[in-house]
Amino acid sequence: PYDHRLYQAGMRSGDEIRSIDGVSTPNGITAFLELNRRLGSGVGIVAMSEGSERVFTVPLPSMENQREVREFFSGLRFQTRYFKAGFDQSFIAGLNKTRDVTFFIFLTIKMLFSGQASISDLAGPVGIANITYEAASSGLVDIIHILVLLSINLAIFNLLPFPALDGGRILFMILEGIFRRPVVNVKIENIIHIAGFLLLILLAFFVTYHDVVRIFFSN
Repeated sequence: PYDHRLYQAGMRSGDEIRSIDGVSTPNGITAFLELNRRLGSGVGIVAMSEGSERVFTVPLPSMENQREVREFFSGLRFQTRYFKAGFDQSFIAGLNKTRDVTFFIFLTIKMLFSGQASISDLAGPVGIANITYEAASSGLVDIIHILVLLSINLAIFNLLPFPALDGGRILFMILEGIFRRPVVNVKIENIIHIAGFLLLILLAFFVTYHDVVRIFFSN
């Protein structure tokens, strides 16, 4: 957007971000994380712009102004460029990307609780199907990329200490191991898991509703 801080600093669509304050940014998630860590300060962004490497100084919004933070990150759109690499490079890149995606997911959870992000920003089954459809139009590599992201998301979400999820059951097992006895009655535990399951169903309906509105009725 023309009023975006990166545009006002001189950057343009298609510029290739190389590093942020000296930290290499091989993908959009890494760039997002580095920008989020430096909110409230000015950053030096090294990018390939119009065929040459340039340095852009960008003042980032402060954490206290949640509206500006949301507008800043919602205005970012990253396009991945692919290149050939050997097995060792690919393996290391895969580990690094998995690490970055994991950090990004926990950051998103933190942003939901702090108000930087809204539940309506999440994607449910309809949103995931739409994202997968868009990825399919770009080729097999993008489909594999989306499948990897979904797999990591599901793994982390399932291990959250919330009733009805595996993470919730693991939490009860840990507490039982600490106290050497069941923390609550089995019937009460089942009721807690059922309540958690119903909350997850309500969340799924809520997110799906916003998916439908965003995809089919939004300008």
